[in-house]
Amino acid sequence: MGCWGMGITQSDEYCEVYESFMEEYNAGKEVPDISARILNEYHSEFDDDDGVMHDVYFALAKAEWMCCAQSDMILSRVKDIISSGKNIEFYRELEASESDLKKRKKSLDKFLESLLVPRAKPRQRRTDPLDRIVELPPLEIGGCYAYKYEDGYRVLVVLDYKEWCGQMKTVACAILEKTFTAAEIRNVDYSKEMIGHVAWYSGNDFLGKSVIKNVAMVDIPDDLYARILSVNYFGVGSVAHSSKKDFRKPFDKVFGKTLPELFALTSPIPQKAHDSLDSILSQQMFNYFRGR
Repeated sequence: MGCWGMGITQSDEYCEVYESFMEEYNAGKEVPDISARILNEYHSEFDDDDGVMHDVYFALAKAEWMCCAQSDMILSRVKDIISSGKNIEFYRELEASESDLKKRKKSLDKFLESLLVPRAKPRQRRTDPLDRIVELPPLEIGGCYAYKYEDGYRVLVVLDYKEWCGQMKTVACAILEKTFTAAEIRNVDYSKEMIGHVAWYSGNDFLGKSVIKNVAMVDIPDDLYARILSVNYFGVGSVAHSSKKDFRKPFDKVFGKTLPELFALTSPIPQKAHDSLDSILSQQMFNYFRGR
């Protein structure tokens, strides 16, 4: 389980369940069917009393509330988890401090209170692909951003931005191979660290702004995005390979170069080739979102 704060939404399980639910909801599936599928998936791995299931139920309860389709079973389960203090005990086992536990209890009480007030109207299903575009969080080129990963922190480096068709923005970034401790993350020369993965992401595939923290800056060459795209490092011809799961899973294959070594592999490209690349990839990006 990954959590980065005491708020209800500040855990991997909550975010993944809620996002998965809404994707299926937007696709036209019925709320009871979505909830049942997600519960079956998690129950194949966790007992219902496992602390990980708390956030699963919290996310389902919130999603059902948003859709004005609350089930008695899920709401009752959430009430029990909160009122019995089971979630607080679970966070205590995760070694949360007493001050953090107080914050968690406040968040839980407020969350349950909100669920008990029916929503006025259901959330609309978003059928237009462009309505489903999530904005990227505020990021700086050259920014090194730490986020919680297992028992430490991973760091990603923002390489460049790109805007497509005046509507869609994506970011190129390098996820570093090493996992750092909390004491290390502000005292590292990230230009000397090995890269684990290089890819580009839309806001739909990127981490939320509450998850990442800027810890350093590095120098980035101009127009790096197009330069690297031109030599196929980001998989020209496919935009669907990048995924939010990249940030939370072991690297299938380590990139194995430092940032300066990555920069040395590229060179500026002619403007004509630059414009042609933009045209091709802009259409691919639109096709990608149309198919989401």
